[in-house]
Amino acid sequence: MLSSIGAGIVGLWNKIGRRGTCLLVFAFLDFVFAYSYLEPLAEYKRTAFTLFIGALAPLWFWGLLWLVVGIACLVSAFMRADRWGFAGAAGIKVLWGVLYLIAAFASVPRAWLGAALWLAIAGWVGVISTWPERTVKGGQLWTPRR
Repeated sequence: MLSSIGAGIVGLWNKIGRRGTCLLVFAFLDFVFAYSYLEPLAEYKRTAFTLFIGALAPLWFWGLLWLVVGIACLVSAFMRADRWGFAGAAGIKVLWGVLYLIAAFASVPRAWLGAALWLAIAGWVGVISTWPERTVKGGQLWTPRR
């Protein structure tokens, strides 16, 4: 039983590779954020940043935006042409970083920290999106040259 589960995990890994695995991680993050805005806790609705973005658009809108990007990442993880997943993953994080940056200039406490974090994550998504996928050639893993 465990060996078949392990074989399934290895098979999935071989199918989606490093890029697909990263997209699954981004999809998970995006789904968590989507849920947090679609079903926000009462105390979360009163935080400074949530009040700030809630003034720009309703929280359900932000949740829906995160959900759409999460779905794009999830679907793209299993596709060879995964650029839409990476574009969405980077785009939502840049948007969030810019919103935090604007909030910082609007005197939202510690928003500068959120801006730095989200813009750094967006940069990391951009780096990952340039990685070529390793493939098997003649029984050996190799990375194609660009």
